[in-house]
Amino acid sequence: KRQINAEYMGYQHGHSCVHYVVFSALRLLHPLDDSRRRADYPQCVFRMKYTIRRCTICGVRLAKVITYDDRLCVSSPAFFCRPCYLHLHYSRPAKDGTSSLLYDDFRAVPYLHD
Repeated sequence: KRQINAEYMGYQHGHSCVHYVVFSALRLLHPLDDSRRRADYPQCVFRMKYTIRRCTICGVRLAKVITYDDRLCVSSPAFFCRPCYLHLHYSRPAKDGTSSLLYDDFRAVPYLHD
């Protein structure tokens, strides 16, 4: 038995990315109003509108990293494109191509969308 507005696990990929399905309405097919083609179901009645932020520093490229409690930023969280994040938080690459984190008293996570 399915319940309206209850979450059901739809599918899982990776190790921790779980997608849920919520049934907002359930009813029997009506022979005159509803398609009998299996490919027409399930019907999506709502799609989340995502906000994708731009980099706080350059304002041009899309953000790829969020930092929290970052001492170089006036707000927390702060959104960075990859080049600006690397430029502000890592030393210039050495001759062998390696660079090191300049300070580590902040938290950085990948950013996909709001």
